[in-house]
Amino acid sequence: MRSTRVTYVGTATREAAMRVLLLTGIMLFASIAAVAQHNTTARQQHNAGAMDPFDSLQKDVNRMSANCQGFQGCMESGVAASKPTVSIQELRHQPSKQAAKEYQKGRNAFRKGDYERALDHLQNAIQRDPDFADGHNDLGVVLGRIGNRSEAVQEFQKALVLVPDHKTAALNLCLSLYILGRYQDVVPLAYKVLNTQPTLLYVRYVLGMSLAAQGGRMEEAIDNLNQAAGAFPDARLMASKLLILTGHRDEAALELQKYLRSVPLTDPARSEAQAQLTQLQQ
Repeated sequence: MRSTRVTYVGTATREAAMRVLLLTGIMLFASIAAVAQHNTTARQQHNAGAMDPFDSLQKDVNRMSANCQGFQGCMESGVAASKPTVSIQELRHQPSKQAAKEYQKGRNAFRKGDYERALDHLQNAIQRDPDFADGHNDLGVVLGRIGNRSEAVQEFQKALVLVPDHKTAALNLCLSLYILGRYQDVVPLAYKVLNTQPTLLYVRYVLGMSLAAQGGRMEEAIDNLNQAAGAFPDARLMASKLLILTGHRDEAALELQKYLRSVPLTDPARSEAQAQLTQLQQ
């Protein structure tokens, strides 16, 4: 296990990492001019025979997007699953009878896949009881499920204002911010979630990717990606790229070897990972 010590790499290395991440779309708010400039630089390096350690990153990002669909499924448990424990704030606040009735109707509709009805009932629930934290959380789940991610974020935030230790809302907010590309906001929230739920590997994954997207905290990013790799093999691909950027080529090769052992022969990124490993071993 790698240390979680934060290491700030040199300015040139950090800028190189950021340019590459901007190129692949991880930094969603990058300027078109900066991306175009990096494309030119990358082509020049390729023509000169230099190895670009991020050749496979675009496919990694595509698979990361597929992983986000799984995160939406995890968010649904905010409606469907009962909590084993509740906070003091939740115990102190009992929703009104009408709000509780609408809330249950919304949960039932959601389980049946009727998101429009679920949305109506959950909106009615919080209209009848604006301090109903679970109502806000579950409304956010439905909004996220139908694609209104920004509105979902607002509902999760409302739930956390009402109940600061609402674990489900914190998890949902963390994953929604990640999907929206708000990586700077993801990091502190992910650590908050992991402080009470350290085994949530998909939170480790989004934390590692978010740290990588910001640049600078490479060792911290690698540590979290390594912890997530058992559930998300793609984490090893990103870890290998960050290790290359920080000059740890031998460790990068080990990550690629672990990746190749963990994925099927039909994995779409396997050939590129093997090619990169071969280059590292030369």
